[in-house]
Amino acid sequence: MDVCVLSLFLTILCLGHCENSAITDDCTLIVLTPPSLLVKYGDLVQVNCSIQRKPKKPYLVGWESKTSQPITETETSLMWNVESLTNWEEPVGLRCYYTETDMNQRECYVNLTIYKPPDSITLSSVSAEWTEGTETELRCEIVNVGPGHKLSVNWSRADPKQNNTLTVFSTTSFPDLVNNISSVTRTVKLNVTARHEDDGLQYQCEAVLNLDQYGLKVYKSQPVSITVHYKPVIRQASYQVHVYTGQSLTINCSADGNPSPVYNWISPNNIISSPNSSIITISSVSTEHQGQYTCNATNSAGEATMNDVLTAHLHGSGNPEAAQLQQAEQP
Repeated sequence: MDVCVLSLFLTILCLGHCENSAITDDCTLIVLTPPSLLVKYGDLVQVNCSIQRKPKKPYLVGWESKTSQPITETETSLMWNVESLTNWEEPVGLRCYYTETDMNQRECYVNLTIYKPPDSITLSSVSAEWTEGTETELRCEIVNVGPGHKLSVNWSRADPKQNNTLTVFSTTSFPDLVNNISSVTRTVKLNVTARHEDDGLQYQCEAVLNLDQYGLKVYKSQPVSITVHYKPVIRQASYQVHVYTGQSLTINCSADGNPSPVYNWISPNNIISSPNSSIITISSVSTEHQGQYTCNATNSAGEATMNDVLTAHLHGSGNPEAAQLQQAEQP
């Protein structure tokens, strides 16, 4: 009977006295352990609330929470415990309070941050093959990540020639999510202009949660390799070539391009035996080999042309660098 009377008295104390008294935010009389914490969505969470001494007067220690509201009239510590935290609004107003007769209610708020890794993050390209100079679209689909107001997306690319080192080249933010405290699903788009040096490059997107004092949580997609079609680029410029008769001569028209270029040569007197090769070789130059050699390197993206002019010198007539092949770029 005494216990029932005490409980009734405490209820009257809380409903009457506390409603008419000031409430003070005070974390000196109330100790939270831990005072701040980062919790993964769906995980167990526990915070202990304690007061430094047991009052002689009737008192209450309790929790204000959207999930669990434990209360004690006899203990100096009280655990707030949620086995699976799934309420995104829980951090709003989560606090422990303490009150006793003739004292304002004291409260101490918990600094709780909830985050959720994405269920999936997938990068795709609208076009399976890109063409140099055209704009294409990358899409990064991020499913069920949160909180939305902490989300941004990084876009990275890696060069196979640089050990596939990924480097962030663009970031997408979401001003429309500034007040969103729950999880979101987003398909983020980025327009990219294709360059021939991007052929074989890998792209990747990252969902980034900036959790303030807890740092960044970064979740990466699988990289996507890009194929870029670009017109041929001949590695060697056009030249005037001077050589002695009787010497051998090689003219190189090798070009970079995707798809791989095909070659066609136009030569004086049509003397080339392999007109579809990137390299032609004349084993013994004669005066009939003199003239302009034109190479066309072609693929589906375009073509490139190289023009070499060959002059053959008889032995003893002039001196082209002691019978060495000279190549001087055409004016």
